[in-house]
Amino acid sequence: MIKIRPTYYGELSLEALNQAATLSPSATRDIIGLGWRHGLHATGRFTEWDSLNLRLVDVVRLRALDSRIPMESFSALVERSRADADESPAVAAAATVTLRDPDAMRWITANPDHVAASPKWHQVVVGLGGLTVSTPLAEEALISLMRAKCKLPRELSTFVQLNPWFPRRFAVRFRRRVGGKRIRIRERDATARAWSHARTLLGTRVPYEWSSLHGRGRGRPLDRWSERLLADYADVFVRVYEQTPIAATAASLYAIAAGAINVRGTGDAIAAGWDALPLEVERRGRAMLGLPGATAERDNADALAHASQTIGSDAVAWREIISRAFLDREGLVTATRHLAQ
Repeated sequence: MIKIRPTYYGELSLEALNQAATLSPSATRDIIGLGWRHGLHATGRFTEWDSLNLRLVDVVRLRALDSRIPMESFSALVERSRADADESPAVAAAATVTLRDPDAMRWITANPDHVAASPKWHQVVVGLGGLTVSTPLAEEALISLMRAKCKLPRELSTFVQLNPWFPRRFAVRFRRRVGGKRIRIRERDATARAWSHARTLLGTRVPYEWSSLHGRGRGRPLDRWSERLLADYADVFVRVYEQTPIAATAASLYAIAAGAINVRGTGDAIAAGWDALPLEVERRGRAMLGLPGATAERDNADALAHASQTIGSDAVAWREIISRAFLDREGLVTATRHLAQ
């Protein structure tokens, strides 16, 4: 079996966030956005919790970058953040990485009343619907929220029904509890096995964020029954998202199924919302569908990664860079140019 390893574009010293938190809240948001979008690997430690003034999407991306953030601290950040309804899709997309950690799902199961009482948490737990690893833990977390009579967003019902890793009985029960349009997947369990086999066959074409280490289907091509199931599954997505782009939260479900049987995207618009994903994840997902690769300006990410590698956790150096880049408005490229010497 091909082992899919994490791929990072560069490093992100969390000391940059420590200094930005005390100098400029907007700088903190920009740095988190760069780290998330460009796949930077967090190094060092982040300590300035009380200085943060973030949007909800920034908080969720921050823990996706650094899963070492304790869940209690993360929850406090969620409650202090500013939630914007327009950013709900981006929050859910980032949450598929943030909540991939089994400890995060267990925390939700252990604290359902707290989550149920928080509208901000409701946006975050939508990401549980897009998980394809540790799904029994995600199911347990969602059951605990149903028992707490949590008023969850209806799009979560869509993701749970589209995700074949959730058992049929649970998907039906969840739809009835939350509401939403009924979605039927043919031979749900068999489709999940075919999808898992497809992920194995695609190997390193699958980004790490969508991977799972298992040996199902190793060394064997998809049989005709699996191909037929995956074709039917891809058709379900096309019907559900006939009028809108496929949600980034469910991008892995569609891209892997369609990519394994060489179903090409019906147009670039099908992945229009995938820019909420890390750039490399978006590129690989689009490549599976035969769509043009995504592009994004990398100059600032290059500067941030170079500074992280060069000065590490030097607080004084980072304070100077953040001050020049954001307070003096020189930009990260100019503020880090002296590091080339």
